[in-house]
Amino acid sequence: MMGIIGSRLIMGRVKSSSSRQRSHGDSEPPQGGTELVVFHDLPSEFLFSLDPEISRLSAAETSQVDEEVTPLLAITACRRLSPQAERKLINSTARGRWLDVGSASVKNLFAIGRDRLGLWVVLLVTTTPFHLLYNSMIFQSFSPNQYIVVAGPKDLDSQNIWDLTTPALEKCFLWPASNGSVALGDWHDFASNIARGNYERLTTQQCIDFHTGSNHVGIKALVALADNLTVSDGGDASILLATPDGLGPGNNPDGRIVAASFSKQTYSPQEHFATCSIDQMPNCLVYDILGCLAIKAEEHCQLLYSPPICIIITLTLWTKVMTMFLTARIGRSRSAPLLTVGDAVASFMAKPDPTTEGICWISSADIRHGQWKSHHRTQEFAEMSAGSSNQHKQITYNRLTRRKFWMKAPSITLWLATLTLWLMCIGAGVYLFVNPWSPWSGYLLSKSRSQQLWSFGDDTNSYEAVEGQYMKNGPILNSIVIANTPQLFITISYYCYNSVLTSMLAAAEYSSYGVNRKPLRVTWPIKGSQQRSTYWLSVPYQYSIPILTIYMSLHWLVSQSIFYIRAIPYSVRDQPMVEAETSSVAFSPLPMFLSVLVVGVMVCILAWLALRRFKSVMPLAGACSAAISAACHPPKDDSLDTAALGMVIWGETIAPPAWITGHFEEVEDQKGHCGFTSLDTVRPLLTKIYA
Repeated sequence: MMGIIGSRLIMGRVKSSSSRQRSHGDSEPPQGGTELVVFHDLPSEFLFSLDPEISRLSAAETSQVDEEVTPLLAITACRRLSPQAERKLINSTARGRWLDVGSASVKNLFAIGRDRLGLWVVLLVTTTPFHLLYNSMIFQSFSPNQYIVVAGPKDLDSQNIWDLTTPALEKCFLWPASNGSVALGDWHDFASNIARGNYERLTTQQCIDFHTGSNHVGIKALVALADNLTVSDGGDASILLATPDGLGPGNNPDGRIVAASFSKQTYSPQEHFATCSIDQMPNCLVYDILGCLAIKAEEHCQLLYSPPICIIITLTLWTKVMTMFLTARIGRSRSAPLLTVGDAVASFMAKPDPTTEGICWISSADIRHGQWKSHHRTQEFAEMSAGSSNQHKQITYNRLTRRKFWMKAPSITLWLATLTLWLMCIGAGVYLFVNPWSPWSGYLLSKSRSQQLWSFGDDTNSYEAVEGQYMKNGPILNSIVIANTPQLFITISYYCYNSVLTSMLAAAEYSSYGVNRKPLRVTWPIKGSQQRSTYWLSVPYQYSIPILTIYMSLHWLVSQSIFYIRAIPYSVRDQPMVEAETSSVAFSPLPMFLSVLVVGVMVCILAWLALRRFKSVMPLAGACSAAISAACHPPKDDSLDTAALGMVIWGETIAPPAWITGHFEEVEDQKGHCGFTSLDTVRPLLTKIYA
């Protein structure tokens, strides 16, 4: 009796015919059709039919465009909204508040105007549709095939197939359908395919693997070549109907098949098929098989697009562009924003902030712990009591600390958020990879065989579709959103990752001024000065290019791990089964495993950088405007107008700062002041106290 798997609808990608062994004279499969697929609840339009390999490349290119365009649109605009103008920064420090310079910060949102805050919210909201919909704007449809299993002679080939024709085969080439009825076959069509060489010769294991797999694409019949059957036995004796589980490894671990001759008695009554097995087979025999002939079916691979999703993405893009344009127009009349730490240093050197005098030792951690506010309140009280004379300014001396690790630059909250998100990504990936029969199995069902876990997405047996009825029968938009939710989650994780990386690199650049004298890196260098122009805002190219490359690869791998698919099954007669068409979410284990490895590499890179030490003992300012301001009080002999235009260095100044003149006749040997200056400095000592 015959096995038929068409009743189980499984979505899958078309397996490349080059991956199987071909016999001499085997022909290429026919080209796919050009029929239009219509979605019922989310309209789509047909683009064109195409070769499966080209189709996969098109899908990969679509995913790559998403990875390249989205960060450019979102990050470029956000950079324009985050920086603070010089006046806003000075006003904030005068009120005992501080802002972040050189990195994106939620704290800065509370210091900008409502107009720019509204634009920032628009950018944030319009980013979401990209990651939830963009990867499914253009997608593929696949056509799994219903197929039959027939036992045949071991010497069957394209030259002798017609020698097997008999009246019984012409009349009784039938098989049981999935609904219990009898489906009419076509012996002439079956024999013609073999005569034309439209088949592939498979090994026994390949035959069993295909039969026990779930993504049956491109094959409409399997002819199991029995060891003890030959063409000379005749068609009635050598062309046999196989049992439904005739090739299953559970029933036939040694590669055997159970079959019986084509006759009306074979399939009537219907109950006979359910009871026919190796142990109880009144009219069936067991045969050892040497291999299979896989008769090819026409492949119907198509590239589709969804007009509603295209409209949503287009409107989102237009909104982003208009928002960036308005951002530029609103900021045109404002003073130059401070985009880099060098901008802040240059600004504070030209106009030292009196609220941060006498605390050159303070760091961003001290600011967060409230030491600056305490000093600020004490200084205000002293000024109110004795006037504004420099002789009564509050001066707090303290020692510098040893060189710190890069990990000290970001806040603990940012570290916790970043590590939590990335560890959740790793945990989810590992869980889905190693535990296919998890509580998620109703939604994301992985493969159970180990060799299939290590197959990539272009193998039709490398992934499994969603089996849950809610997902298979629910709205298409649900499948699209669920398939793309990991993209949004990874993007949010990357924003935190980038913030940590930006904080560490900005602090490392800031600390390097404590070792070498060099010009400031500013956004707009003053003409005729030694200031350096910047070609990157916060992350140097030697870091940003590799990280972005890894990040784009991660997006692509995730898109190959969990993705939206749509399938229209085709019958053995190559007729579309429109009533059984469906859309769902599929899961591929190997890309998921590679995604986990990539995430692990990114976390290891961050950990490696975090364990590096800064070059100098400069107080760690990070992006904190107050800590940067405290380090920008040049000595009295330094020209405020020109100091920041040339080569500067941070260190212990030889001359005292201007605000200390008149308070002491001379500076004690064990006390001093550190700061940015264009004059000569000496290396600070950890045993000395500074203010």
